[in-house]
Amino acid sequence: MSQDRVILKIDNIHKRFAKIEVLRGINLEVLKGEIVGIIGPSGCGKSTLLRCINFLTPPDQGRVYFDGTLMGYRVHEKTRELKRLKDSEIAKVRSQMGMVFQLFNLW
Repeated sequence: MSQDRVILKIDNIHKRFAKIEVLRGINLEVLKGEIVGIIGPSGCGKSTLLRCINFLTPPDQGRVYFDGTLMGYRVHEKTRELKRLKDSEIAKVRSQMGMVFQLFNLW
């Protein structure tokens, strides 16, 4: 397998909680084997982005692709409409990625 293929693609992710827009049009591509760090001040949306990537918190707009697979949805072949996957189907994709939750005593 080529080391330069995109393993994670984040395409125009938006997430809002009530009146607070936490994520506004986030785009990112991560290549297989690449190491990426997400840094920023407290409350800027780092954890929300990670939760959207894993579909623990579904984004309000935009798409996440993991190894070419659309995260959380299936596209209907004829109508091109999105249908949300069952939790068990989402869990299968999630089992191929890792996420470390933020805990003050983790490090």
